[in-house]
This record gives sequence, C-alpha cells and structure tokens, in this order.
Amino acid sequence: MAVMHKETLRLYHNDQCIKPEGFIELDEWIAPAIQVLNQKGYTTRFCCSGHPLADWLFIDTNSEKGYYESGNFVRSYIMFEEGITLPSLPPDFEAMQNTHAPNPRLVIEKIHPVTSAFENQFFEKARRILETMKELYEWALELPEFASETAKQGS
Repeated sequence: MAVMHKETLRLYHNDQCIKPEGFIELDEWIAPAIQVLNQKGYTTRFCCSGHPLADWLFIDTNSEKGYYESGNFVRSYIMFEEGITLPSLPPDFEAMQNTHAPNPRLVIEKIHPVTSAFENQFFEKARRILETMKELYEWALELPEFASETAKQGS
C-alpha cells in the first residue's frame, strides 16, 4: 500500500496499512500516475490499479447479498473530481460519467478480459496490470497542466 499527502502530494510506502491523518491510501502500482495527475491539476477521487488474484470481493451495500465475487477480468480505473476534463485518454482506456453520485464525475477505465486459461494465471494478470500502469504513468507525464473551461474562457 502507498499513501499520498493531500497537500504536498508526496508519496510514501506504507506496509503498516495505516492511513495517517491528511493522507489518502493508494494501490502502490497506480500511485505514481495519480501523483502526477494531481500535481498537474487533474484532481482524482478514487482509483484502482487492478488486482491479479483469481477472485476478488466487491462489497455492494445496495444488493441483498452485500457482495459479489468475480475472477474473470482485471479492471483499472480512475475517478476524477467534479469538473475535470481530459484532453486525451491513456491507451485502451474508455471514458464514462459516474452518475451514482449527486454530481457526475469523469471515470476512465481499462478492462482486461481473461480469454484463456493461461491469462487467468496470477503472473500474467500482474504483468498486464503493470504494463497498463506504465502506460498510464507515461500518459500522465505527457498531459498539459489542467485548465478549467472557465479559466480558458478568461484568457
């Protein structure tokens, strides 16, 4: 696990799984890209690099069961704060609006479907996630500084 300070945006490795006050918790693999995005003004809200374990547990408080399990894909995503727009998308990512909150927010995601028994193996999933995180980081480095529409109009 990694933590990032909310004001300085400095990243720290945190193997104690403790989130100090003033910090946010991040997957270590996506943390460098999230740091760059926030430094450039593309403020993020939630993110996940993806998890290579065969099964994962998703807690859904709206369902009767309360959770569901899935092992057939790996999903990498970033949700941005309200009002954030992007000039481009990272390779193979799709953009959508999160409409579950009172204010819609941009979400970008990449789903890695499992298409064979080999690809269902932990290390193959991990390789694909790491490759995606590298592409995501390189994309973030190339983005210009964020300027809101109102700031652009005033220029």
